[in-house]
Amino acid sequence: MTWINIPQASATKVGFNYQRPSSCQRAPLDDGTCTRLTDEDLPMPSPSEDTGGKRRERRLFLFLVIFLFPLLSVALVGTYGFAVWFLQMLFGPPGPPH
Repeated sequence: MTWINIPQASATKVGFNYQRPSSCQRAPLDDGTCTRLTDEDLPMPSPSEDTGGKRRERRLFLFLVIFLFPLLSVALVGTYGFAVWFLQMLFGPPGPPH
């Protein structure tokens, strides 16, 4: 069994110095005790439940493959082509000097 310390904060107690009990690693509650939860107290989705993670991951993959990567490829090749064209305008075409 794993114990988890849950920090508790109170807006009315801001600025006060707390004396932490030795058993608390985080800020204590107003009565000086710590809240401890076990793994059984925390809700966890079962593996059979679809939490939308796979659907989100599939949509992200399709966005990257269909939209972003082709767009970046065209932009990079276009930028390189423009840089070569512009440099050839300034310094002339490549080849031996005339």
